[in-house]
Amino acid sequence: VDFPAQPARMVVCVDTANVREAAGTSAAGVGILHRGTEVTPLDEVIIDGGVWVRVGNVWINKRLLCEVK
Repeated sequence: VDFPAQPARMVVCVDTANVREAAGTSAAGVGILHRGTEVTPLDEVIIDGGVWVRVGNVWINKRLLCEVK
């Protein structure tokens, strides 16, 4: 029996991380997540050389996240 892959769990690994309404630094900031906040990546895109991850209906730069082991 094949089970669907579980989405990777990730956690904010910087003190504060801006979240944006779209991927990319030119998108408007809509909030802040704090160190230790767990998120589930839903989608991933590369914009201007940076990898952006959609969590819920906002986006965060992947370099601000660490995988939960």
